[in-house]
Amino acid sequence: MNKPKRIAILGATSHIAKSLIVQFDASDKYELTLFARNLSRISEFRKAQGCRDCVLSDDFSGLSQEKFDVVLNCIVNRDPADPSKGFDSTLFTTMEFFDNLILDYLHKNTDCKYIHFSSGAVFGGSYETPVTNTTQAVFPVNSVTPADYYQIVKMYAEAKHRSMQDLNIIDIRVFAFFSRFLDLDSRFLLAEMISCVKQNRVFETDDVDIFRDYTHPKDFFHLVELCLEQKHINMALDLYSAKPVSKMELLRCFEKEFGLKYRIAENKVRNVKTGVKPVYYSKNKQTGIGYVPKYSAQETVLEEARFIIG
Repeated sequence: MNKPKRIAILGATSHIAKSLIVQFDASDKYELTLFARNLSRISEFRKAQGCRDCVLSDDFSGLSQEKFDVVLNCIVNRDPADPSKGFDSTLFTTMEFFDNLILDYLHKNTDCKYIHFSSGAVFGGSYETPVTNTTQAVFPVNSVTPADYYQIVKMYAEAKHRSMQDLNIIDIRVFAFFSRFLDLDSRFLLAEMISCVKQNRVFETDDVDIFRDYTHPKDFFHLVELCLEQKHINMALDLYSAKPVSKMELLRCFEKEFGLKYRIAENKVRNVKTGVKPVYYSKNKQTGIGYVPKYSAQETVLEEARFIIG
């Protein structure tokens, strides 16, 4: 029997990390070490999910003292109640600190794989059309605003990772991910819609349709496992579902499935602190490692929302 892969997850209380923890825990192929600043939160989460015992640590410097097969960087620098918060100088220093911490570890443990969760935001621009393999990143270099900080941080990290071709580093660009572990206090579209259903409130939105590509947790985990199977890999991969979905389609689905009451208001003031992204998904479907998603964005949302709403 093969020894379990030793997985270190940094930022274990994040939305993405929680979904991965549950799926890693379901397999005896993996042993987890979870790094988080708030150990009580991750302990409560693991207990609620019935997870097996694993190592917990709030000492991120302890990473260098252990031997891991894979390190996952799930660190975020945002307030779930307001995703635009954290778009200041701390975004640069925090993200670079943890990235360099992991890269230092890789230089000493060259067989280890590093999965960094990047973002579709790395491309910047107007997002009027889907991203493709020829899309170029755009940002206003002479008039940079807080809305551009996140893109710049991710661009810098990806460029640094590609310069280290001798190391196993994968940047997975997440455009939209949804699971039953989403914080409903966040101001993301689905969190607000689900909260309105649970509280029997009317959901108000503008009349501008937008397109998102919510990836199912199982498809997401499948991509991660495919990355782990590669002998040597240093590249960026766009995460995508079998088919994206529009906001108007989601509204109709939620009305039919969950009785959502909604009101569409013309010229409603929109929160654009993090940038408006009308068409936010990728057609850059690199199948070289065998990734083929099974779930569409609509199927993903309905399945996970049913679990939350009950």
